[in-house]
Amino acid sequence: MKRRGTVTPEDSRRYAIADLHALNHSLQVSWRDGHGSRFPSVWLLQACSCPRCGPTESAVRLTRLTDQPARPRIVAAVLREGTVEVDWGGGHVSCFSPRWLRGHCLSPEERARRKPAPRLWGREMADRLPRMDYQAVAGNAASHLAFLETLRDLGFVILQDVPKERSRTEEVASLVGKLRITNYGIFELESKAEPEIVGDMSVALQPHTDEPY
Repeated sequence: MKRRGTVTPEDSRRYAIADLHALNHSLQVSWRDGHGSRFPSVWLLQACSCPRCGPTESAVRLTRLTDQPARPRIVAAVLREGTVEVDWGGGHVSCFSPRWLRGHCLSPEERARRKPAPRLWGREMADRLPRMDYQAVAGNAASHLAFLETLRDLGFVILQDVPKERSRTEEVASLVGKLRITNYGIFELESKAEPEIVGDMSVALQPHTDEPY
C-alpha cells in the first residue's frame, strides 16, 4: 500500500521532466517515463493563476479568453527549482508544477487514464448505499482515494462519525478538494431573522451547485 507523502519509482519518472521546449504557440514537454505532452499556448495562458490573471483565493478570473490573442506566443519556458516558468513577455510569467502539468496532459492516453467510470443508480443500491468512516478517510491515503473515486464514479458518499464541532467544517470539506473562498467568505448555514438567501432560512436544501466558477 502506498502511504500518503511517499514517492514510488514510477512516480519519480512519471512526474519528472526530461526536457521542454517553447514552440511559439505551444509547450512541448518530454517526461522521464518516455511520455510526451503538448500544451497549446492559449490553454496554458487561460490556466495561469498569477495575481495578474485572477486571485487564487476566489478562483474568479480577471481576464477572459476574448482578452487574449487567439494564438499567444510563448517567449521562453524554463524549469527552475522544480517549477515550469512560462514567460509571455511584458513581465507576465506563469508557473506550473510538473505534477500539475502531467495530471492535465491533453494526450489521448492520459485522458483515458483519468477518465471517470460513472455508475448508474438502480434499485439494487437501496440496501448498499456507499458509507465510509470519517476517521478512516481522513487518516488513511488508501481510504481517502477510495472515497474520492466513489464520489467521482457514483456521485455521493455517506460519511459516518463526522466531527460535530463547527470548527471542523473546513477540515471535512477539504477531504473533497481545495477550499475556495467565495464572495460570502466561509458561509455557515443557519437560520436568520432577516434572510437574504435561501441559506439563511430554516428550509430543506435540495442537492445543488453554488457559484460553479
